[in-house]
Amino acid sequence: MKPMKISSKEILCIVIALFLYSFSIYITNIDRVMMFLMISPVCLYSIFAFNYGKPVQNNRYDNIINLFWCTIYIALVTLTATNTLTLVNEFFNWLWIVIIPLMFVKYSNKFTIKQTLTIVGLYGIATKQPWKLKTFLMCLIITPFLVWSASERFQITYNMLLESTTTLLFFPLMLILMMLTAGTTEEIFFRGIIQRNIYNATKSQVIAVLVSAFVFALFHLPWAYYSWPHTQGNFLHSVTGIMVEQFVSGLLLGIVFIRSSNLWTVIILHSFINSVWATATFFTDTPILRLG
Repeated sequence: MKPMKISSKEILCIVIALFLYSFSIYITNIDRVMMFLMISPVCLYSIFAFNYGKPVQNNRYDNIINLFWCTIYIALVTLTATNTLTLVNEFFNWLWIVIIPLMFVKYSNKFTIKQTLTIVGLYGIATKQPWKLKTFLMCLIITPFLVWSASERFQITYNMLLESTTTLLFFPLMLILMMLTAGTTEEIFFRGIIQRNIYNATKSQVIAVLVSAFVFALFHLPWAYYSWPHTQGNFLHSVTGIMVEQFVSGLLLGIVFIRSSNLWTVIILHSFINSVWATATFFTDTPILRLG
């Protein structure tokens, strides 16, 4: 595998991202270094487990339309978070960030349905690889970090998650639910479409991952400011909160998507991460599902 050359523009983007992350940790005054370190073993594993892939090229109208639609969608999220209009939830996201964007891809490129699914990574890519086993091993590697983060976030013990019959009963259900909601819808949009569009516009995988991770975090900002208990009403803490969690998660998923060129890998990984945290809420008074 040839080492990837990094341009000065890409180095600048990396420096800015590290500065924002470090500043966010300082402002939130909480230990989220482990959240950042959590991505390391999975990213390293993905580098050796998967081939280096590049998004299939498309025309510039596809890029412009879907990047503009991303702005519209975040505006819809903001209106919903402020209770101005109820426009967005986990199930309506199938319309907002799956069906409509995929139609943009299909008709702007004059693709068939099969070609549309292929270009976003849902069909016909990396099928020769044993990606299911590799994805399972990836989830296994990240499990100890997820259990740690869940116990810290919800103030529960490891044994409550690892030994409770509640976990055995509800984790499979949570995994299925997350596959039917955010795990799939968000990955199709933010990785399969937005990250691909940014790569096509910049010709840089580094910039594509960093910017799509930032957009992924930005999508969570209205929820953080208007709904999340630990950041509600505090804009600075809302911004820094999404930088130390959602931005880092976006980096992880973006890197894995590049390495695998298979959207199902990041869909399963995203769903697995959400499922552990959702299962942990059964041991607390925290709502099981949270919009956004």
